[in-house]
Amino acid sequence: MYSFNIKLLITIFIAGRLMCNCATLHPIRTALGSCYIIETSKSLLLVDSLWPHNENTILKVANEIKKPIVCIFLTHAHADHYGSAKEIKAKTDCDIVIHQDDGVDFEMGKTSIEHTDFLGMIMKIICLPIMEMITRPSGVKQNICIYDNWQTNIDDTIILAIHTPGHTKGSVCYLIDDMLFVGDLADGYGKIQIQRHFANNWTEITNSVKMLIQYKYTQIFTGHGNYVGNKNDFFVN
Repeated sequence: MYSFNIKLLITIFIAGRLMCNCATLHPIRTALGSCYIIETSKSLLLVDSLWPHNENTILKVANEIKKPIVCIFLTHAHADHYGSAKEIKAKTDCDIVIHQDDGVDFEMGKTSIEHTDFLGMIMKIICLPIMEMITRPSGVKQNICIYDNWQTNIDDTIILAIHTPGHTKGSVCYLIDDMLFVGDLADGYGKIQIQRHFANNWTEITNSVKMLIQYKYTQIFTGHGNYVGNKNDFFVN
């Protein structure tokens, strides 16, 4: 009954395919968040991993593509983004990447929230404890702890990690081909909206968005919501 309720709550998803230059994007969207599989020539990269108990949903998509997940790139240490990383790593032996400033929270399975608006406060006080009680997030020691503007190359696909603090101290956006994965720096419910519910530092959120304008990308993918934005959306906001 426990696992049935979990599946009923968090594993309904829509997965599709988007061709983006050299890589193919496979979005996985649930009612409580989104993660993204990026297909390279030989392997799969995963940006975020949803709440705990979504590993089978993610691995099902990976198995259908018939390529291995070699790395999980976490945008920040909140349980709705790192929740299934531990189990995916256990089943695939993939690497896990997270910024050093969020590393401790991730290892401890914590979701730290400093400041909120009114709706954020309700979610922090009521929704988050309920979800943590149901899903029981647990972290794992990351094996790749990154710093500001870290870059790597996997199967000729370049991944640039851009430190964008504000939502959390170690929040990161990942630039892959022309795709920018922003985590919770913004959401995509109907349009790109800059984070307004939860912050470690509100001013840093604004500064991070301004800083992103200098990079080259044509699509913005958020941690919540189905809307795919473009660079102009950041200018508008």
